[in-house]
Amino acid sequence: MALLNFRSPLRTKGGSADIRDAAACKAWLTALGRTGSQESVAGISEYLRDGVSSSLSPLVRLQILDPLRVSLHVALREHIEQDEFRSLPLSTAEVSPVWNLMDAAGLLREAYLRLIVPLSDLKSAATSEDQHHLTALHRALDLHAQLMTLCLVLRVAVPLIDWELHCQLGQRVRDLNAQDVPRPDPLHVAFSHTCREAFVTPVFMALVDPASLSRLEFQIVRAFARKYSNRVGYRIDSSAHPVVRAAARPVNNPGPTLTLGEYQVRFDSQRVYGSLEKRLEALDQGSLPAQIGFGDRIALASSRALLQRMMQQWGAITVTNIDAPDQVWDKPDYKDSFALLSVPPPREKVDKSRSMYNNGAYSYRKERRDGLTSLHLALQKGRIDDLLVDAETWHMEGAAPDQYLCVRRQPTPRISTNQLVLLKPGPKDASSPLMLGYVYGLQQSVNEDAAGRIRPIMAHVVRVKLLRGLPVRVSAAAEEVEFDRAFMLVEGDNEDLYSSATSELRDRVVRDAASCSIVLPLAGYRPQRALRVVAGGAVMKLVCEELLWRGLDFDLVQFSLI
Repeated sequence: MALLNFRSPLRTKGGSADIRDAAACKAWLTALGRTGSQESVAGISEYLRDGVSSSLSPLVRLQILDPLRVSLHVALREHIEQDEFRSLPLSTAEVSPVWNLMDAAGLLREAYLRLIVPLSDLKSAATSEDQHHLTALHRALDLHAQLMTLCLVLRVAVPLIDWELHCQLGQRVRDLNAQDVPRPDPLHVAFSHTCREAFVTPVFMALVDPASLSRLEFQIVRAFARKYSNRVGYRIDSSAHPVVRAAARPVNNPGPTLTLGEYQVRFDSQRVYGSLEKRLEALDQGSLPAQIGFGDRIALASSRALLQRMMQQWGAITVTNIDAPDQVWDKPDYKDSFALLSVPPPREKVDKSRSMYNNGAYSYRKERRDGLTSLHLALQKGRIDDLLVDAETWHMEGAAPDQYLCVRRQPTPRISTNQLVLLKPGPKDASSPLMLGYVYGLQQSVNEDAAGRIRPIMAHVVRVKLLRGLPVRVSAAAEEVEFDRAFMLVEGDNEDLYSSATSELRDRVVRDAASCSIVLPLAGYRPQRALRVVAGGAVMKLVCEELLWRGLDFDLVQFSLI
């Protein structure tokens, strides 16, 4: 069953009405309450489930549906704007109004689809009545594009059945050669001006993988997808009998080819690729992100990386998984992974052998090394182990070089993109090493409930990119200020670095500092900043050389030894 269709009724106090024209529909909507309110949405859902009278002409039914479309469009636009910065997963209270709204929009889409059945016998848009059917086709595709966009904004997985419906509507448009025929919208609430724009925009947004984009990056991708959508050609074939492009075709970047369930969609995006290429050249020649249409809130390096990503995903690639277009996962070695989010400062162990009456207070067995707080080597290992006490269990679904795909089923929203995580694959008592990584992809899962409705569930798919090296908990300070937390990432085999002798650990860092890095709290990096570090009880003096990655709550820094 396609996304967002009710099977079970949701009755309202207002009930349904025998609406015979657009004026009666507007008066009925006014009585339901504020445009876009939950009461209004519930009333519209109830009316659409009962169905618009089939005795009315297609033109009258189209006019009756327009006020309903306005009300739902207002609510959809509000949610798209409000949900740009929403954290995942959505709580039960947050899910209910959003999905009731999307259900109502899905029912309205089905009402438009019932108006385009006669189009199966048409060869082109000929008579004025046929124009009404084509308008209904555009309205249905436009609504479907809005629903998919809202799912992408919320980072909720779009069910494959809805991608297939999107392809069916896109193919119907192609059959009628109506991709670029502007549909009049005197109410000015349509998501798109043409059927081509409605079809291409959500697909191109999904190709750039919104689950791994920041909100600002997603806003840019969405704006550019809409800007370029009318420049993109497309063809839809059966995935069971795919059409292979001729090898001798003299085109470097004809566009992506992707499989969506039973359909293979081929795009021609050469003009788009050329435009992005010119923008990238402008950045290389000294232009600012605002001068290429990215605005002034995104950094130059991030702009360049995003442009390259858009060029790659909108260029000549083959995609079989629309949820993660640029990744292929292998079967993981482990079933479960224990992860601690945001890596807070570890709890310190108390020496309970020394009471308040013996020496006046508990002892934390701290040492001072070159002005830095340090722990004995055995306790330093214990501080890391303590982190796993409250760790979450993530079920591993896939693995790739330096990456893991996990399913997280905890309901509490404790996770965000680019957040630092400490990961231990396998059982807690296994000898597998602890690893540091960051969340680079986050998408909430959906499932069919008892009423047959597809709904988001309190679980989401997490993609973790591992940082190079095994983590060692260290003490670090700069300008006489000690950081709350810091980790040294040291190259090595799957061995327990904490069992190494102090001199051995220090010698390893000194011997190959280029392969090591240090993780500092956010904004801990400054060019040529001097650091004093205690690693395994040995004092080292470092200089920050390069910022390798800046995450949500950490800086990954390349250093050199003084």
